[in-house]
Amino acid sequence: TLLDASSSEQTLNVLPLPEGKPANFSGAVGQFELKANTSAKVLKSNDALNYVVELRGKGNLKLVSEFNVPFPGDFERYDPKITENISVDKSGMSGSKKWDYLLIPRHQGEYTIPAISFSYFDLASKTYKTINSPTIDITVEKGSGENSAGVVYSNIDKQDFQILEEDIR
Repeated sequence: TLLDASSSEQTLNVLPLPEGKPANFSGAVGQFELKANTSAKVLKSNDALNYVVELRGKGNLKLVSEFNVPFPGDFERYDPKITENISVDKSGMSGSKKWDYLLIPRHQGEYTIPAISFSYFDLASKTYKTINSPTIDITVEKGSGENSAGVVYSNIDKQDFQILEEDIR
């Protein structure tokens, strides 16, 4: 036998977000921290480099999409591996989301990966906030190139990525 169950009707008042949204606001609501780092600050041309962006905090993390990172033009960029560690309980959604980019600088030189910014509405202060990652300076030294043993990286979408004796174009 099935029992019918019911509860009293609840009313939910949803307030609109206030005016004055930052230009890069994409709808995130909560409290967040933004970090970015690289696997190396000095490397040789044609060697692999990881650039990891991490957003952590409390709020609608699942709705946050990939950041538009303006990588230097001499860096070959591959789609990021995205890792989510998000939990939902009675207090809401919290955790972290990471984007791990594989980059390959093709020429020697001094490069800067610019800061990225993220805007959200902070429920505690009832204001819009913008947080920034640090800028990261990278020194790329001349690589041996012709007779390199190769670079092997196997952390993106469970596929092996190899450069052996020549560039992938």
